[in-house]
Amino acid sequence: MLFAKDKPEKDKEKSKTTTIYMFGVGAAFGDSVVYITDVNRVDSVVYEKKTGYLKDRADYSMQLKEYLEKKLGLERRTCAVFYSDSKAKADKKYQKLYKTYNNGGTSSVIKLGTDEFRYVCVKEE
Repeated sequence: MLFAKDKPEKDKEKSKTTTIYMFGVGAAFGDSVVYITDVNRVDSVVYEKKTGYLKDRADYSMQLKEYLEKKLGLERRTCAVFYSDSKAKADKKYQKLYKTYNNGGTSSVIKLGTDEFRYVCVKEE
């Protein structure tokens, strides 16, 4: 018989702590400006390689959202995080997304360098 308390231990066995490369995008439907972070190296994140599941990924999106709100005064931004355990794959995703937004059309892209914004590993409590 499987009890609810047994499940987290089983999930921990599947997941491992590793280094992830991630970047984020912040956009608003009523604004043509899109903010995109540089690819960040984040150590000690909980990641399940088999499924590609990044634990607490919503918290990483929230880090960018809070930065845009508190530091830049930009409210109502929808933020998303993109990640990979491979720097080359993360860079490829970044270039593809950057080209999508920076197509010379309706969007204006503002890059947030690592000197401005950096993801911080979400620690389990």
